[in-house]
Amino acid sequence: MAAALAVALLIICAAGLAGNVQAQTSSGATTITAYKSQIAVNVKSPYQSSQWTDTVTVTESVSGITAAFKQNGTGLLFYLSWQQSSSDCSDTNCYGGIELGYANNTAPMGSSSTPATMILASQSFTGNVNEFISTGFFTPSTVESSGYTSYTTCGLALSGTTYTAVCYRPFSTPKDSPSAVTLSVGSTVELGFAVGEFNKPGTHLATTMQSYVLTISSTALPSTVSTTQVVTTSAAPETFPGLNTETLYVLSAVALLVGVVLGIGVSVRARKAAGK
Repeated sequence: MAAALAVALLIICAAGLAGNVQAQTSSGATTITAYKSQIAVNVKSPYQSSQWTDTVTVTESVSGITAAFKQNGTGLLFYLSWQQSSSDCSDTNCYGGIELGYANNTAPMGSSSTPATMILASQSFTGNVNEFISTGFFTPSTVESSGYTSYTTCGLALSGTTYTAVCYRPFSTPKDSPSAVTLSVGSTVELGFAVGEFNKPGTHLATTMQSYVLTISSTALPSTVSTTQVVTTSAAPETFPGLNTETLYVLSAVALLVGVVLGIGVSVRARKAAGK
């Protein structure tokens, strides 16, 4: 019984730690700005650095993604660049992408009440991109699987060991999932980054949804703002997608109950064996 209770208590401690990390990162999110575009971007053409000098290019430390965001009045333009690796991105199942979350979300990858919209670029997709709805502990589902439309368009290229995706998501999405995060000029949403392989779930490199926020600005890039930045987060990277604090507390309660039941069972059998 003691061993079972010890396991249960460890899970409870893990849940408490997860809650602490979540609270800390939620209040200390780093802001990334999508400025008003001054240079046109051809989404279907290969990435050209000259098309992105009118906004800030950031390199994110956990996922290793280099990215830039801007808006052209009708939608969000962004590019993502990431590296192949033997552990997280080794074949055509590799993906790189972003997650957009509601500003009031407190779960690492969204929840049933505040879902996150995942936009993933991969050579395994027809058209190189797909959108998913993430509600936390459950496996993310494609928007098409629920009868809705995926609106993001991406051009994806692999040069040597470097993937580059140039993408566009319109602000007007009339056939989008009701759960999808709505974007517009002036809005601020949670922002996550992720790199991984679909055949290796749980080993991806990803930030939590409390690490960054994306602000879609109505103004052009100020001349006083550096066009290149390295951004980082104090939050631990995700290792088990959607294992949020609420889920951990439920699991810990179940584990504690199982531990008590097992302990009682062992005690009863020991008494019977002793003839008591």
